[in-house]
Amino acid sequence: MGNQKQGSKQSIPSVCAICRFPGTGGIMKKRKTILALCLLCATSLAATAYVKASWEGWDTEKQDDAWTVLDLTEWTEFASLGTIPSVITTYSATASVNTAVRDYEAQIKAEFKSYSQDYSGYTELLLAICYLRTQGSGNDIFAITDLPKYEGKSDLTAEESIAAACRLLVACVRESEEVNPYKLDAKLQAVIIAWYSNDPSVIGFFTDQKYTAGEYETYMEREGITLDYKNILQSINAIYSCKEVNMTGSSGYSGSVAAGIAGTIDSGTRLSWLFPGGTPKSPTEVQAYLTTITVPIQTKTGKTTMSLRVHKQLANEIQSIFEELLTVQGFYVNPGDTFGYNWRPMASGTGKLSHHSYGCVIDLNANANPPSYWNSKPDPKSPYYNNPQVVAIFKAHGFYWGGDWSPSFYDPMHFTYTNH
Repeated sequence: MGNQKQGSKQSIPSVCAICRFPGTGGIMKKRKTILALCLLCATSLAATAYVKASWEGWDTEKQDDAWTVLDLTEWTEFASLGTIPSVITTYSATASVNTAVRDYEAQIKAEFKSYSQDYSGYTELLLAICYLRTQGSGNDIFAITDLPKYEGKSDLTAEESIAAACRLLVACVRESEEVNPYKLDAKLQAVIIAWYSNDPSVIGFFTDQKYTAGEYETYMEREGITLDYKNILQSINAIYSCKEVNMTGSSGYSGSVAAGIAGTIDSGTRLSWLFPGGTPKSPTEVQAYLTTITVPIQTKTGKTTMSLRVHKQLANEIQSIFEELLTVQGFYVNPGDTFGYNWRPMASGTGKLSHHSYGCVIDLNANANPPSYWNSKPDPKSPYYNNPQVVAIFKAHGFYWGGDWSPSFYDPMHFTYTNH
């Protein structure tokens, strides 16, 4: 791909949309392996749990290659079972743009899909660029005519601007190998700067996925182009959100994420990760993001279960937390004092909306772990006390503990994914 230049919508090697490796080769060593993996991927999306597969004739190297291509985890567990799980890693991205820009989404996506290779994965990135250029106002919605080295009509329509913007982005992508539109890494950032420079060859000045700023700036100075690329990248980063999730289930991505993923999300972007389209403004809006889970608990009378209403993307995380709580000796859960989703203002009386309203908070054994504003203290000798082992389990899954807050305002019942 590195030697391909911009031109008409030419034919290029196909790519498996699920496995994400070139149909003409890729990292697999034998065509049989490629075909088998494609079939397994296609089958796995329709499976409810795992797709049975025989490893007969597969040496260790080929098995490891299979798992590398599928980006799967827990190899030792599934290798012993002789199964391929119906879980694959997938990516998504969202641009925080206004309605005027979002109105062009369908047109941009259709233009990208008209190429011999589907580039529609770059739609959100191009929406972000459009927002930063003109916010969708006027005819030339990408301000293509203002780009360096532009040669063409001076009065582009919105449709012509979209077509030109897509052509330029495709040309830039083709200059760089294995660019992922859902990872705002150095490769994708190089593509963005090349787009703004109206010069795909600019990507050649970015080596080893790190900016060689001196070479780039020297080139741009020689070409007479002034471009504040650091500010451009900072602006893109502010409105272009990427995330990686595990997709599973018979009907495709359901919103649930495998346990262990949520804790890796940067603390400053967690609300936007939970609600990429913006936080819900009413109990009705939030329902689409919620699910009811049944978790195991240990009570004074024995093991039982209880239901919790939580955010879909935290469901598996919270399920694992309660399963691990069963291992804490002498610790009980009171189902009547344990809560998840509840659309309400903060109990502290500030009038602000509690993040219980977003399904990302668990209050555990409330009466035995009262907040400071109740004018009472938890009893460390109580079997319902949220002891250090309990706290450690929640923290290992990415949750914050209200008991770490200031002495004047602490809330030891409160385990929050957003630290709110």
